[in-house]
Amino acid sequence: MKHIILSILFITNLTNCRSVHRPVDPEDPKLLVESSKTGLCYPMIDSQLQEYPFFHCFDEEYFKKHMLPDTINYRYEPDKSVSGEVLNELIDNFMTELMNKKRKFKDFTILKCTDFNTRKRSGFIVVKFKDYPFVLKLSIETPKTLTDFSTRGVQERAIFCMASSMRHLAGLTRIRTIEKIKNSLTPDNPWADKLSLPRKWFWMPKEPEYLMITSYNLGGKKEAQTKIPAIYAIICDEVKFSDHRPSNQECIDFCNSLEFILDPHVTNFTYDAITKKITIIDTEYFPILMGIREKFKPSRSYIDWYSRLASRFMQHKFCMLKHHRRARQHQSGSYYDPYK
Repeated sequence: MKHIILSILFITNLTNCRSVHRPVDPEDPKLLVESSKTGLCYPMIDSQLQEYPFFHCFDEEYFKKHMLPDTINYRYEPDKSVSGEVLNELIDNFMTELMNKKRKFKDFTILKCTDFNTRKRSGFIVVKFKDYPFVLKLSIETPKTLTDFSTRGVQERAIFCMASSMRHLAGLTRIRTIEKIKNSLTPDNPWADKLSLPRKWFWMPKEPEYLMITSYNLGGKKEAQTKIPAIYAIICDEVKFSDHRPSNQECIDFCNSLEFILDPHVTNFTYDAITKKITIIDTEYFPILMGIREKFKPSRSYIDWYSRLASRFMQHKFCMLKHHRRARQHQSGSYYDPYK
């Protein structure tokens, strides 16, 4: 079913209903994205733009409170530990290798790099520490890549169409989602004894670069400013996966109980081979990726779930009237604010 949906998204994304010669509407939303280091600035004008993901994903105070600590105990061997300084040094060396377009790394093993553009030195890459039981999820964007979708895949374009979001923004919510899940697991919750959640921390370079964003005609404001990190990473526990996964119904039922703050796709769930409990791999805040602002109705099955997503995409891509898009453009609040 997932492959059918992706095929539909691919075919529909090849079409462009607006002529390139059509003049720009002065009421259209606009972004100016500038690097705090280089001063390079690029514009983005798109009727799909929304205020919510750009202004509600990054909370600087929260980010700093959840940075990599001085010492980290191992997940499965709590009597062992490594200093944050050691991990920081390894990540700095990895960044140097990555910026030099290396494809093999001294201290890391690649787990996923399909979303990383080596030539532009931007995107999303997942690697594992060779000598320590941790995984690094690194995200890099520049003013140019953040505003240019020509090099992005079909899924990223579909996400932008529905939510005006992208992986770089949604990744900033991973730790907050974990906290929300933990807070929901009260002793009387039937899932309390079934889950084993990995720990996660933020990382930034010692001299961080920010993308300074100025928005126009968004969220009911003529002009507004915010910023997001240009380079950041999530460091999380390495999980030893079992050969078995939870059932489809277990995954959809769990996400129903969380009101779909989590992507229910079955590959995001597995059994921890050591704890024998369900572990969640990907914790991006799902409403940010899908542009969901009102409380989402429960889904009975994956067929129902994917059908609703496909219908949502078609509606946003082809069936949204201009006055509805204008209303969405000026909307600010959401039922699913990640930091509430």
